[in-house]
Amino acid sequence: MRPHSRPVLFALALMSISRPAAAVTVDGALEPAYGSAITQQAVQTSATGFAQISGDNNQGNLDFANGSELDLAYAFVADGKLNLFLAGNLALMLNANQNGTVRHILDVFVDAVPGGQQTLNGLGAGVVVNGLTFDTGFEADYWFELEGDDNGFSGPREWTSRYAALQNGGGGTQVTLGRTSAGGPGTLTGGTNPHGVLTTIDNRNTGGVSAGCDASSGAGVTKGVEWAIPLAAIGNPSGCINIIVFTRSGSSLSNQVLAPVPGGTCPLGTASTVNFAGIAGNQSFSICPTTGVPGAGNTGLALMILGSSPLRGAELRVSLTLPDARAARLQVVDAAGRMIREHVVEGRAGTFEVNLSDHRPLPPGVYWIRLVQGGAALTRQISVLR
Repeated sequence: MRPHSRPVLFALALMSISRPAAAVTVDGALEPAYGSAITQQAVQTSATGFAQISGDNNQGNLDFANGSELDLAYAFVADGKLNLFLAGNLALMLNANQNGTVRHILDVFVDAVPGGQQTLNGLGAGVVVNGLTFDTGFEADYWFELEGDDNGFSGPREWTSRYAALQNGGGGTQVTLGRTSAGGPGTLTGGTNPHGVLTTIDNRNTGGVSAGCDASSGAGVTKGVEWAIPLAAIGNPSGCINIIVFTRSGSSLSNQVLAPVPGGTCPLGTASTVNFAGIAGNQSFSICPTTGVPGAGNTGLALMILGSSPLRGAELRVSLTLPDARAARLQVVDAAGRMIREHVVEGRAGTFEVNLSDHRPLPPGVYWIRLVQGGAALTRQISVLR
């Protein structure tokens, strides 16, 4: 390859990597505006207990599924909204005998602003997710929920959406955003929805993962649950938005989580006892609508990319400074806002180096390296050439 005849300059500036505004209809069907999936299911679908269905779906019905699974997650930010598409399907209130005795629920937890809850607590008497613990560094600020209830199989089916803003250290009250029918346009009615959140479902997925606990692939699914969440509903974040999604039946978590649990993982058990920090990998994914230079609140953090810029196939090494030993995260974000790598640093303070190559060179392109500790964050830009 011929060398460049002049140096390439890169400026660190506050910049948006949100997608351009795109016409997306909230109807539960994947559209090109979402681009590539951020994360993909890697394990078959299974629930717990004799009375509960396995999770696989073979109905092909817009409004009804006889199982619950999560296959792929897509997200982008445009026009002040987080657009989230979760390919898969969600059963109604249903058990193995096809009657309405077991609640099937899709839970979406969002870490978007400083603070939050790593262990859910104080969410009210009888709230079954109290006690659930997320991965180190994930502190949930907001909670969205979708549940199907067909009114005892005697009336029109409806899907109920709920929401809670979680208080730092504990507490938060869930409210009903409203109800919708399957297939869009996603409008919620009959609830408390001041920000105008939209959601709907298209349950016609019969592909993706099959029933069981073994390794599998969620590729190829284009139907599922779709959300349009105004950024005002999640604290108007200026940095990366971290998300974890899972399905459960009543108080029992299935093995359907995005980002996924390892292949071979069976249902996770009672929600109050689940600790994602004890499960291999990171069970959340990120969309990063904006990145920028250091700002207020970053005192004590430092981040520097080591080596040449642009980087030419060498290892990606950074030097960082942490003011204390609290957990910190180093994230590699691509130009579409997808977090493609993450390194968690625990129990270290001071200045030291970290290798982010992970034995895999980055493809050519522009990337942002983001250091996060507590409510402080720094971002640096790097270009990679062949």
